[in-house]
Amino acid sequence: MLERDLLNRGRFVYYMGTEHPAKVTMNGKELESSNFNYQVELREGENVFKVDGTSVNRDMEVETYVIYYYAPAEGLEIRTDLEPEMKVSDPSFEFYAYARDSQSMVKLEVSVNGRPAEANKNHYYSVGLQANDNSIVLTADNGVDRKVQEYIVTYEPKNASNPVEDDDPPGPGEEEDVYAPSITSPDLYDGMKVKGSTLVFTIKAVDYQGKKLSSGYLTLKLNGYSSGISLVWDDNTKTSYRLKLNTGENELAIKVTDPEGHSKSFLIHITSEAVAEGTPIGRARFSIDASVLGMGFLVPPTDVDLYDGENIAYVLDRFLKENGFTYNSTGTLATGFYLARINKKGLLSSLDAGMKEQYAGSYSEDGLGEFDFTNGSGWMYSVNGDFPNYGFSDCYPQNGAELRIQFTLNYGEDIGGGGALGGGS
Repeated sequence: MLERDLLNRGRFVYYMGTEHPAKVTMNGKELESSNFNYQVELREGENVFKVDGTSVNRDMEVETYVIYYYAPAEGLEIRTDLEPEMKVSDPSFEFYAYARDSQSMVKLEVSVNGRPAEANKNHYYSVGLQANDNSIVLTADNGVDRKVQEYIVTYEPKNASNPVEDDDPPGPGEEEDVYAPSITSPDLYDGMKVKGSTLVFTIKAVDYQGKKLSSGYLTLKLNGYSSGISLVWDDNTKTSYRLKLNTGENELAIKVTDPEGHSKSFLIHITSEAVAEGTPIGRARFSIDASVLGMGFLVPPTDVDLYDGENIAYVLDRFLKENGFTYNSTGTLATGFYLARINKKGLLSSLDAGMKEQYAGSYSEDGLGEFDFTNGSGWMYSVNGDFPNYGFSDCYPQNGAELRIQFTLNYGEDIGGGGALGGGS
């Protein structure tokens, strides 16, 4: 039995009448109970509670409850989680903002870089940012008082990667080779743990001058052998591989040698946890984002199940169908899948009037895809903020991954993904 009560001062009391305690989290932080009672202070805006009883019974589903809290005001106030100067590495940006006085909610006008933005029913705004500084202006007027607040949000594209540690550092009395190459990776590190048998990762190998080295200068071995390793893609930006892991601990040895003969070796330990057939290896959060059109999320972030050996083309196929879309593509789900267009009646009916006038005749209200609005438009995807240089059929995300299917008007440059379209090397 579950009982929930939202008190007028923002305290949330949760009671679970059972002899087995469940794991209860609020906004990702585990809560402690007193005789199965939970009392917390709500934060402004969205509060997400999860009740997880799978430690008692694996068949139990994790229950999620969302509470939105908006505190009373003294006089006219604008409430938001925006800060005076913010820096972000993702062009798809979300914030909450609302206005109220001591009597009721007050209409709030929001503009982003001079263009109006619309909120959902819970006062959250999903917008697309341009490179560098973005002006967000909040204006509230209750007929007696008027308030205006401006915030600057700076979008700096994410370029950083994790340095991979040297497996053979200099010993006592030995000098380090300052001309040795190096590698970085956004998703590979020593001691990582994964579920399932498939892992796709990206690395960038460079010489001492920072010049990118192609896969021909890389030697990889998994558990002492070259088998179980597949080259997915190699271009002038990065190189991607797919591994077929054994259950338990795996050793990935990487050696990079530049044209001048300078070399460096790396050793990565990866533990793979086996899962029963048909059992999810975890969940990923999927969304469909059209922020570059000023429309925010066409489908908000939603958790979906992942299965061992299933690439995200299959997951995307389920995700689109479950949300009422049809789609056009090339290739197959198993190989070479390319998302050309998504279709849904009235999909773009809420497009800003200015854009409708500017791009009249260059798009359809019932779909969105390549070459709509501009010659550089189409669908791309990111995983945890990074844009892979390989397609949907070659991506096998891990538990907890954030996958965003994003529309671009300029070959990915407007969403931070231009580097993913590098040419072959």
